[in-house]
Amino acid sequence: MTPSSVVDAVVIKDNEGAGVSNFNGTFVRSELTNNTTDPNALGFIGSGLKAVNEVVVKQSYIHDTQGNGIWCDEECNDTSLGTFIVEDTLVVNSGRAGIRWEKVGGTAAGEALIQRNEIHGNSHDARRGASLCVMPKTRRYRTTDLVP
Repeated sequence: MTPSSVVDAVVIKDNEGAGVSNFNGTFVRSELTNNTTDPNALGFIGSGLKAVNEVVVKQSYIHDTQGNGIWCDEECNDTSLGTFIVEDTLVVNSGRAGIRWEKVGGTAAGEALIQRNEIHGNSHDARRGASLCVMPKTRRYRTTDLVP
């Protein structure tokens, strides 16, 4: 997949590790549920959607995943998309962070725009928890409707 790829209106569920791994492009009007069924995947790949490059997630429903709901890891590298975007999405009941943007601020790190989402009921199984986890700092960041 490339940054110009689009995944639209799919349901991805019941995977041992990640529902979608190494994702590139745009994920829209889709559902991810019951992913990370193998506890050994937690902290490595366990998520509904995991990427290492900027991606776009819009108008989707990510829920009941034992790992992170949406995870942009390893600096969330810049791509032609220009920004890691999560908007107009419901992210609930993830065992780890609802949305995790990790290793922010490195030389290749991208930016994030996280807005108009409902993010709640996450991190119930995490040692360190937050519905939205941004590590360690951001260059650009906005969100609304963050509920504990």
